Amino acid sequence: MIYLNNIFCVVLLILCTAIEAWAYEEEDAVPLAIRVQAGDGNVIKTAIRLSGRNVEIRSEIRNDANSQKRLGFAAYTPFFDQLGDGEEHIDKTFTDLKVDLNGKSLKLLAYRRGFFLGQDVTDKLSTAGIAPLPNTNIDEEKLKRLPSLHGLALNNWQGYISYSWIASLPANSTNWQAIRYKALPQFERDEISSDRFSQRVLQHCGNPNEIRKYLADLNLNTDALLVEKYELAVQLVKTQEVSIKIEQPTKNWLGVRPVISLVCGISDRLGNRVSYSGTLSNVGRVTSVLIISTLNQLSEK
Repeated sequence: MIYLNNIFCVVLLILCTAIEAWAYEEEDAVPLAIRVQAGDGNVIKTAIRLSGRNVEIRSEIRNDANSQKRLGFAAYTPFFDQLGDGEEHIDKTFTDLKVDLNGKSLKLLAYRRGFFLGQDVTDKLSTAGIAPLPNTNIDEEKLKRLPSLHGLALNNWQGYISYSWIASLPANSTNWQAIRYKALPQFERDEISSDRFSQRVLQHCGNPNEIRKYLADLNLNTDALLVEKYELAVQLVKTQEVSIKIEQPTKNWLGVRPVISLVCGISDRLGNRVSYSGTLSNVGRVTSVLIISTLNQLSEK
């Protein structure tokens, strides 16, 4: 009986280790780009808030004209693949996207398309009875109905999703628009001592030696970390500054503990290294945020 119990414990340990390794496999990001698409408006300022995985983008929009104006907005993904049954970002549809103007929800129009070799193949997929987004559980018989394209089997297409909405601005008004969704970040395990870790820290304007010293002072008793990269693609205003607020919980959506957040443009990171706020100047099309987390509980100092 003792022997069987020992075997059970070993099997359980192996299983738990395998589950942990699977849970933190490398996963690509699926950023959601948000921009003003049409209309004549005046976006005065924008504030981005990253709370855990939740993104909120609030903008002040003025209409100084004596008549109503309409702005057209779009949110869209890059082409993406379905990477397998085990990956975390199985749902890439951003169906949780919500937009409100002055506290009232706006209607969103959604578009889902399939692409192969850069060509829209949505109609071909539909004819075969297949939804446009990649899916690993598609009926093999339906896949056989797909025609070839340029002599190649159409069995590894990419998905694309976009949303659009209209904001009607009353004459001579100041309005507030809020956009909310859950981000799909890139994440994977890394090692404190690796060159790749150094490159990631440098890309987000951090000092690798300073970061390593800070992590060493936490008494982690391990070289392994989980690193997340959030790409916040916001093009609502051509002004020079965007305020940003980063908030990370004690335990995040992957069950690990964030200890450092990095973003270029905010220099004061010596106090609270996880949650802080500031103003970004000369913001480009994408603001990249790096979240570094421990895979175990912090040791007592």
